Amino acid sequence: MQPGGHNDLRLLCNRSIALLRAGKHQLATADAQSACDLAPDSGKAWYRLGAAQLGQRRATEALAAFTRGLAIQRGDMQLRAAVLSATRRMTREELAAWLLNAMEKAEQQGAIKPPTLEDVSAAEKMEAMFRHVQLWQRDKPEPGDYYDYVALWSESPWSAGAPNAQCPLV
Repeated sequence: MQPGGHNDLRLLCNRSIALLRAGKHQLATADAQSACDLAPDSGKAWYRLGAAQLGQRRATEALAAFTRGLAIQRGDMQLRAAVLSATRRMTREELAAWLLNAMEKAEQQGAIKPPTLEDVSAAEKMEAMFRHVQLWQRDKPEPGDYYDYVALWSESPWSAGAPNAQCPLV
């Protein structure tokens, strides 16, 4: 293989998965991050980064990587499954924080309108989202619906990767 371009990307992605399977999660993460830096428009590179981060028990960071890959390769079943896997490894607090962050980014991009009824602090928003997730999931044996909503949000054309799109709910 000649150094540079597509060959380097393929080498880094393949080495990352080999290191991950060998249990060398930090090295796998480093190779996957290099692949993402080399080709930020490669869904495969973002998938490898998320998988390596999951191996390090960094579910929130893995979800960010998988979401970025899903924004590039919409509808990819492997990435959708990875998003669900990452969300199911998150605590309810982490999930609530992720959802709030995603909503704030959508507001900043103009994809959704912020609430206008009253001013709410960031801490109050976090507490409300956490309580909502906690109550919704209270009697369920598995994380359930909210975790599935993260995948739907990630794939929507007005979320990550579509800064000028408008939310159909606005």
